[in-house]
Amino acid sequence: MHLLFWCAWININVGIFNAIPMVPLDGGYILKEGVERLFERKGLSKYALPVVSFISSLMLVMLISIIFLPYFLHG
Repeated sequence: MHLLFWCAWININVGIFNAIPMVPLDGGYILKEGVERLFERKGLSKYALPVVSFISSLMLVMLISIIFLPYFLHG
């Protein structure tokens, strides 16, 4: 019973991690398509890639901060 719980727990966490909007992950590709379609409607297609890159970079910085910032703050 514990094995089934941990398999489900790992599977859910991998799915959540994969949904993070960073370009190498699936969430990033969903974000990229959404931003491209939104900007295409408004005639701003050339700005889609910089916006996606900025959001992906911001998410990466936030993820690294969440992981490492507590170690730096508490010594």
